[in-house]
Amino acid sequence: MVPYEARGQRKDYACATTLPFHSHEQGMADVFYATHKATGTPVVLKQLHSKYPPERKTARMAREIIVGRFLSGHPNSMPVWDAGADNRWFVMPVAQATATECLDELKDPATLRDLVESLCSVLSAAHDAHKQNAAHGWVHRDVKPSNVLRLDGRWVLADWGIARRPAGQTTSSRTRVGASMGSEGFAAPELSSDAHSAGPSADIYSLGQLIGWAVTGRTPQQNIPLIPDSGPWRAVVRAATLADPGRRPATVRGFLELVAREIDPPSVPPVVQGETLRDSLDAGAPNAPEELVALAAAHLDDAALYCDVLLKIDPELLVPGLMADPPRALEIVRAMPELLGAHRPTERGEVDAVILWLFTVACHAADAGQLHLLEESCNGAFAWDALWDQWAPQDKIRPWLRTLTGDAAGSVAGALRDHPDCALHFSSLAKEPRVDHRIRLAVSDTADQMERGIAATSTHSSKKAEDSQPPDGRTPAPDGADEGTAGVLLKLLPPGGDWYKALRKAETMFRVPLSVSHPVCDALEALEDDPVGYADPALQSAYDELLGGLQALCWELNGMTDISDEGPQALEISHPGTEAERNELNRRACAARDQFLPAYKRMVNFLNARGLVARTGLVVPAEVTPTVSFVRAVEN
Repeated sequence: MVPYEARGQRKDYACATTLPFHSHEQGMADVFYATHKATGTPVVLKQLHSKYPPERKTARMAREIIVGRFLSGHPNSMPVWDAGADNRWFVMPVAQATATECLDELKDPATLRDLVESLCSVLSAAHDAHKQNAAHGWVHRDVKPSNVLRLDGRWVLADWGIARRPAGQTTSSRTRVGASMGSEGFAAPELSSDAHSAGPSADIYSLGQLIGWAVTGRTPQQNIPLIPDSGPWRAVVRAATLADPGRRPATVRGFLELVAREIDPPSVPPVVQGETLRDSLDAGAPNAPEELVALAAAHLDDAALYCDVLLKIDPELLVPGLMADPPRALEIVRAMPELLGAHRPTERGEVDAVILWLFTVACHAADAGQLHLLEESCNGAFAWDALWDQWAPQDKIRPWLRTLTGDAAGSVAGALRDHPDCALHFSSLAKEPRVDHRIRLAVSDTADQMERGIAATSTHSSKKAEDSQPPDGRTPAPDGADEGTAGVLLKLLPPGGDWYKALRKAETMFRVPLSVSHPVCDALEALEDDPVGYADPALQSAYDELLGGLQALCWELNGMTDISDEGPQALEISHPGTEAERNELNRRACAARDQFLPAYKRMVNFLNARGLVARTGLVVPAEVTPTVSFVRAVEN
């Protein structure tokens, strides 16, 4: 910002001496230290030497004034405070030093990096001034140490007198092909042959030479890259000073990316940072819990960090960091259940771990009265329990549900209603009078809904049997119509069998035991050869869903390779060429398994609720109450 009113009047300024500190012999104009008469503000006055300068000199100064004003708001551009309408003089602030005078300071890597980034910032603004459909914006064409100044603690770029206008805006053919331009040693090779066509890569060449000058302390020679003998800047200078401009970084942004690759230490993946903090936590570092929580909050989409690190840490150790910032904890507990299995197949025990991790947070949130955090923790835990029906976490959640009162009980009851398949696992609490009435209602309402559904289905089946009563008055038993068909299915795929246990506990589908693949493939063949039909439409619907899942699973198994003769009695996913393709086959096989297992469980539970499982002679766990909740005829 100009510290006084600029009027464009040369008489407003008084030079300190009659002798310039920078004469026209070294440049196109004389440069004086001067003072703004009205305010006493020190300034630098640059004016053309001759009283009647040639047009090329006024054109050059006009260009410097235009660019200076165009970039006046940029912190790394030398501003133009005032100028004459005849383009013969202008005023700028007094700089403290040039980069040439700061060479010793530039030996410090941080200072040099600051200079480079400052120049890149202002050059980027100039190069991008081509929004009017020009090929590029302003190109400086004379980046060198003496044009880089230190102004009030920051680096600024000055002297845009020979800048290349944005393409299409050249006013005359002042730069002829073959005419040399720029400062020897810092000018790009193309400025010696066709300066008029030079683009941003010419400035990038000059940046490379300036870096080489700062690192080596030597003055560069024309068209000879000044590449440091060693160090991280060596590769930067080499790439920036290639003779062919098409092989240099094409933009300032590309140049900065090159600098970052060569100068900055490689970024540490969040999972590695998490492992380091986990080790610090194990060693008793007091800040480790807070730092781990902050890391997790900063990387809400990093499945490896959550599943490979956080999930394996006792959540009690992280509770202080979580409870210190409930909104941040809220984001983490939302991310945790969503990320499980996102970056690789779920491993053994991880479902239990994520449920218990969220359950631990829920316990502390309930104690602290943090209801939003409590509800989100329960939503995540109950969603996974609904999918997997994990007994170990249920054995910890059930006693906790008995203790809840007040607002906490209301929040958890709402979460149970939102996840009815999970609520069914706690239906026994409906008969415990000491349990909060909202918890009891949440689990009993879900059970009642299922019971009503089964009763409606049974009524519909009975009505269908009555409608189809034969003329002789004989009434077939409703259940008897489906008993034989149920027996066929349960004989082929017995509930709780070894085949089901192995498939249910499988971490991946890369390798499937023949004791699993044989029963399911044999069952599909038998069911397709002799289709099973149910009189009960609800059973038929569940059966159709089961058959669809079984077909999908067998399709994937049929694509696997039998390696039983080579050792393990199993089918294995063959390697089709790449690890990515192999992983895709595994993903599809796991998806088919996950489609089949719930359908099979639902079918068996329906059969058990109608008493058809017991008629086959299969043993049903004594604690199961058919028609009230899903039974555990199918083991987890």
